[in-house]
Amino acid sequence: MKIAVLNKCFFNNDHFNRLQKCGSLVIYKNTTTEDEIIRRLNDIEIAIVNGLIAPFTEKVFKNVKSLKLIVLNSTGFDFFDIKAARKNGINIANTPAFAADAVAEHVIALILSIMKKLPICDRTVKKLPFEINPGLDDHQIFKGEEINGKTLGIIGLGAIGLKTAELGSNLGMKVIGYTRQPKKQIKRVKLVSFKKL
Repeated sequence: MKIAVLNKCFFNNDHFNRLQKCGSLVIYKNTTTEDEIIRRLNDIEIAIVNGLIAPFTEKVFKNVKSLKLIVLNSTGFDFFDIKAARKNGINIANTPAFAADAVAEHVIALILSIMKKLPICDRTVKKLPFEINPGLDDHQIFKGEEINGKTLGIIGLGAIGLKTAELGSNLGMKVIGYTRQPKKQIKRVKLVSFKKL
């Protein structure tokens, strides 16, 4: 079995060692054009790719005859032409729940950054001389807000959405959510319509 990694991002040597046990492996640091993809997948059966970087188009699918499987090193399919791949007999797999914790934590970090006014505080503290006087009206911009008791709305309740809901709930937020595939009940999330959210 011939395997190609077209975009090295998110991989380490342990990943590559495990892949080498599955077959003949070729690794490219980055693949960014249709022609590079076609040339590099000339006799490859399995390609591991970052679909945001490597443009898999109808032209690519028509010209890579040996390819049987594309593995996306991401969770989402939204940027990938699945219909064109299947039309040309190529299966697609993703990486479910990849970085769900990291992305959810980043969402919460951004919420805290906004609520605590960190960007403006960071810019201001770097100016010299630096001084905050809470008695001045124009210094009220540094006054942050608590997130406890605030409502967090989440669109999409997959692995990332559910983890974000859990973290927000743990910080005292009321969590509402919308999903196209409603589940009977989701712990810590009140399901609402998209319009209401």
